[in-house]
Amino acid sequence: MIYMHPLSQTLMFVLGVYALYLAIPRVRGLHTHQKAAFSRKRHALVGVIALGGLLGGMVGGSVIGGILKLDPYIGEAHEIIGVVMALLMAFGIVTGLIQYYKPKPRNILPALHGLGNLIVLLLFLAQAYTGVQILIRAANAG
Repeated sequence: MIYMHPLSQTLMFVLGVYALYLAIPRVRGLHTHQKAAFSRKRHALVGVIALGGLLGGMVGGSVIGGILKLDPYIGEAHEIIGVVMALLMAFGIVTGLIQYYKPKPRNILPALHGLGNLIVLLLFLAQAYTGVQILIRAANAG
């Protein structure tokens, strides 16, 4: 059961990387002023699934930690990074929905949206490292 959280979070990370890949034509278009085919619907769908899934996985990880009675301080760095990620993911979802439902030419909001979500993906790598440390400590404790 302890592996459900890291496996589902890794799947959501892969979806997040795919959403980033789908955004590349949009980024190129905004910065080079060249027309580029941007799959807005697919990017929005994959992005909201990835961010929502990561948020849901955070809840799942907390539940699994409670069920297994893991020491709450065993993953202190993991939890702190998770809180920062949750705030950035909420920002990513909100800014993504604004851009999806109220499309118009923008420069700052797409940049903030992309930067925040890129930071989420980078923080995931730190989460993977701290998560492995938690798994190792949990395996040694039990």
